[in-house]
Amino acid sequence: METSTEIEVRYAETDGMGVVYHANYLVYLEVARTDFLNKLGFPYADIEKAGYLSPVVHVDLSYGLPFRYGDTVVVKTHVSKVTPVRTQYTCKMYLKGEDPEKVKPHFTAVTSHCVCDKETFKPVSQKKLFPDLFEAYKRVCYSE
Repeated sequence: METSTEIEVRYAETDGMGVVYHANYLVYLEVARTDFLNKLGFPYADIEKAGYLSPVVHVDLSYGLPFRYGDTVVVKTHVSKVTPVRTQYTCKMYLKGEDPEKVKPHFTAVTSHCVCDKETFKPVSQKKLFPDLFEAYKRVCYSE
């Protein structure tokens, strides 16, 4: 399963060069992951309501062509690896209207997340605590 999430670049997200400030790409990744979970049928808000978090534990980023104010970014997201304690997402960003089969992504990221207790921040097994989500991740997971 791969989701497509559209994000309109706001003026406040750009820097003095007129392009999206590099740290804002991390916000776009969060928006895309939340959308992915919603479309998978497991809203992230429900995980937090249950007393757990899913923080980023590793990020690998690659910047290419920039986005500018007024652009519509399309974030393609999929789960590329899952274990009982970690989930890895791969995201690629394109300008709306670009064909991902014909152009390189403007930005690529691989993020790894654990599930942890909201109070102690100790990692827990998503396989045990959220077995339906874990099975859904396994079902849709693929690597390129």
